Amino acid sequence: MRRTVPVTAGVCLLIAALAAMPAQGAVVSGTEYFESVEYGWEADVDYAVYAPGDYPGTHPYEEDHYIYVYQIFNYAVSQKTLSAFSVGLDDGAAATDPGDDDTYGVTGGEAPLLSRLIGDPPGSVAWTIDIDPDDYSTALVYSSPNSWQWKTASLVDGGQSVERKLPSPIPEPATMGLLGLGGLALMLRRRRRT
Repeated sequence: MRRTVPVTAGVCLLIAALAAMPAQGAVVSGTEYFESVEYGWEADVDYAVYAPGDYPGTHPYEEDHYIYVYQIFNYAVSQKTLSAFSVGLDDGAAATDPGDDDTYGVTGGEAPLLSRLIGDPPGSVAWTIDIDPDDYSTALVYSSPNSWQWKTASLVDGGQSVERKLPSPIPEPATMGLLGLGGLALMLRRRRRT
């Protein structure tokens, strides 16, 4: 983690809490650093993906879905309030039930103002947030019956978006099969034309 905030008692408690974050049992977990030099803000997004039945928090589908979890930490040195966070989805990702979980991660954070799937079929899962400098979100969660891949995620301060790669569900096998057949058909069609 790249936390360069001044060391105060509150920061020491926050770092100690992060070290105790329950990523144990996660299929994948880590931290991605987001920075906007032009707009003067820095943030970390902690992430974890849990296999069905392994999620230590609270979610309606925790027993039969993968649970995707993200928690946002806006640095004290930031000059902007963070206003939105989204994670891209492929067709067939079968994401469902976006929201937050205040029982997971560092508790006491800011709950999202709105959690939703964008598009039909959904092209992303998004949260409208209000995270001031030196503050953080509750755990932002959603579920999918599908395992993970790396996909583009965006963190926005109201004026500028910064993108990084975070875990997102792999499309269901039937969708992947159809995409593969479509690609094969295009290749065969091109061969016949030449």
